[in-house]
Amino acid sequence: MTEHEFDRMVDQAADRFEQTVERAAGRFERAMEAGAGRLTDAWDGSALFRWIVCSAELLAGVGLLMAARHFASGGRRVPCFWCAGLGAAALAAALLRILLFRRN
Repeated sequence: MTEHEFDRMVDQAADRFEQTVERAAGRFERAMEAGAGRLTDAWDGSALFRWIVCSAELLAGVGLLMAARHFASGGRRVPCFWCAGLGAAALAAALLRILLFRRN
């Protein structure tokens, strides 16, 4: 194989890769546009959906705090600090979102 043939093959492979990435990006973009509309409609149209999302957010924060307590009782300090920090941040973010974006 000559250097010219090798360069041509590399260019062809790069072109195929670029086309594959562009097609995947296009599919991802179309899926996100379609999915974002459905989630926005569900959020705006259903109080039950909003209640379920808020509950899941709060439960995730509480679950992380419970995991931190479990790790603390076992003497595992690093996972305890991570879970406690993430749990506190999750709860604070959920409560802040509830206060700021409250619906009447």
